Amino acid sequence: WQYLPHDWIGYPHQNSQAISFNGETIGFSDEIFIPLDGDASLRIWGLYEGENTENNIFQEWNDSQIEPGTNLFIEAALMSHSVNPIVAEGVRVVLFAKYFDTDYEFLGMETSEPFDGYHSTDVWHWKGLDAVVPENASNVQVGAMLIQPSNDDHGMVYIDNFYMERTDDDPEGELLHVGEFEGHHYYAS
Repeated sequence: WQYLPHDWIGYPHQNSQAISFNGETIGFSDEIFIPLDGDASLRIWGLYEGENTENNIFQEWNDSQIEPGTNLFIEAALMSHSVNPIVAEGVRVVLFAKYFDTDYEFLGMETSEPFDGYHSTDVWHWKGLDAVVPENASNVQVGAMLIQPSNDDHGMVYIDNFYMERTDDDPEGELLHVGEFEGHHYYAS
């Protein structure tokens, strides 16, 4: 039983993703979770399904809703809490833009610098990337991916204030998505 974010897709599934609410305890500790902004954040952790597994959460635009040549800026805040931290050379998270053609043939991916165990715990860190939708891309996925090198690599990462904006033709940037995870959840079993 867990709360999952509304309108976000998990791949290969959403078994290792959940919404954490302001004031709830972290793990089996007395520590209290405080989101960066609002009343909730997304929490992701490893799949524990073998070597080099990827836990993806994203939103998707199909049928060239985001046209080839579109410039995007993607950013989110990430945190690893000291109760269940990720460690150096272990779990890492990147923000991504993945591109597919009309038949879902993979065309490529752009990623942020990784958020990993070298970052301080209990502190929100901003990660971002500039991306350009390539030619022949009909389907665009934008989100975060947690890479777990082995079943012996542990830790959770919280994500908050995920957003994406268009950076071409408009100096203000047309906001395509805001993902604060507050009030956008449903209860899943």
